[in-house]
Amino acid sequence: MMLDTLKDWGKPLGLFFNTLEGQIHDQIKSLFDKHFSKWAKSTFQVRAWEIVEQMLNMNFHQQRTTMADENLNDEREGPYIFHQDIFDAEKANTLDNYNQARLRARLNIYKKTRERRTGKVMTTTDEDRLRKDEKAMTVLNREPYLVEIGVVAQVTTYYMLAVRRFHDAVCMRIESKFYKQLRTQLRDEMENGLGLNDGDEGHRNAVRLLAEEPARYNQRKELVGQQQSLLKGKKILRELQHKHYDSNPSSAASTGSRASYASGAAFAGMPTPLHEGMDGVRESSLPHR
Repeated sequence: MMLDTLKDWGKPLGLFFNTLEGQIHDQIKSLFDKHFSKWAKSTFQVRAWEIVEQMLNMNFHQQRTTMADENLNDEREGPYIFHQDIFDAEKANTLDNYNQARLRARLNIYKKTRERRTGKVMTTTDEDRLRKDEKAMTVLNREPYLVEIGVVAQVTTYYMLAVRRFHDAVCMRIESKFYKQLRTQLRDEMENGLGLNDGDEGHRNAVRLLAEEPARYNQRKELVGQQQSLLKGKKILRELQHKHYDSNPSSAASTGSRASYASGAAFAGMPTPLHEGMDGVRESSLPHR
């Protein structure tokens, strides 16, 4: 009966690893993009992420299919009770919780039965008086299923202890193996995988990884050339403009006068709007001088 409670532990274990893999993958990818952004889409960046992802997947597979499965199989081979004093203390606490819950249930049944018989709702004062009645509480505290409750408490206690033990074993392996490898070996894996530690070839490998692809290099070179041409043309236009106005200052003044005259002529034929208080006044009603 104790081991029957462990038969479906594979389902929450799978859900746990699915969630863990997604969260760690997203966090590592975010950090990787932050530190490798200057080499985005280069061979160096692409190959480096392949190495990181390969290491993550290898460790996830090892944790899921080897370490966690071994721990789960160990639990299914039980039951194991290594510390009887801890088990007995947990069982006593579980029994007390069950007894208190069953006492509340019997008390509620008594209150409903009394209400149907007397037609009165049992108040808090009545309940306090009942709890002080030793004879009544002796009857209410009598447990007709002591053996059954003891068995259930024992199964529940073992389940809770096994849950904690299994949880600690899985999490301990993740922290002591997986996290430690990320912390101490990820850099070496990347450097070795990229060939940066291959003696004299290391420098050439680094140059090759950081080199731009021919198509991207040609495109960047073309864009830089276009930018330089635009800047040069802009500079020539500015010099011609300054040269023109410096040699013929009256041209700038006449140009400004013509612009002012044209602006005034455009508004000469437009009527001046009246004040709001003069809306009803006609031109014929104004006095002539």
